[in-house]
Amino acid sequence: MKQTKKTHKLLIILLFIIGAGFICYPIIKNTVTIINIKEQEITETKVFPQAVSENEKIELPTAESYLTASKEDINDAVGQLSIPSVKIETPLFAGLHNQELLYGAGLMYPERSIEKDNIVVLGHHLGISDLLLGNLTKVSLHDKIHLRLLDKTYQYTIIEKKQVHEEDIEVLANTPSPQLTLITCDEPTITDQRIVVTAKLEEEKSAKQSLSTVKAAEQKNKQELVRKSFIKYSLRPILLVLAVVTFGSWCIWRYV
Repeated sequence: MKQTKKTHKLLIILLFIIGAGFICYPIIKNTVTIINIKEQEITETKVFPQAVSENEKIELPTAESYLTASKEDINDAVGQLSIPSVKIETPLFAGLHNQELLYGAGLMYPERSIEKDNIVVLGHHLGISDLLLGNLTKVSLHDKIHLRLLDKTYQYTIIEKKQVHEEDIEVLANTPSPQLTLITCDEPTITDQRIVVTAKLEEEKSAKQSLSTVKAAEQKNKQELVRKSFIKYSLRPILLVLAVVTFGSWCIWRYV
């Protein structure tokens, strides 16, 4: 009788742990994503590419996307996108290519001129707000955006933020005056809604620091965001789940 009761307890604990494992899947996915973004070394070109391959149909990133990503399929970045008010700091690539969008944002029309055109930048919303363009949903009017392209940095001021349907291509059209258009999904899932942020060009910022110093500061900011994301979205949830599983298993063994 005692042996049967012990077996039942072990079975209940096993089912409890399996259930906790299913709950842990989003945590595991976040951990894989964060570690891959942290470990992936993004190099940067010194010359803007003369030819850029065609834009790809953008796919929703998954944990498998990061596990199977190949460094050989990732071209050099052409700059950096920064929005200090919401802690966005991400590499900028020429064109929209799924492998590169796992690690940064992409220029939809790399042939357009910053001084004259509408520069359209797309990036993923991973559900990990501090990475890629996840925090774009939190920007406010008049926030500043810094876009560095090769060795030049441009400053923009946000003048509009709206949500549109994915088929609303009007936001992609060129404009008579220079502006920046940032686009990401409204949620980190398959969705037909997009967050669109429009900013006007204010100035080309003069270099007060050397380019190497600027890049070092950008890299430091990125690593700090990744570290905080790991603590918030991976370490804390994992410790919480372990504590719940341990306490729950003890309660089952003690009282059931």
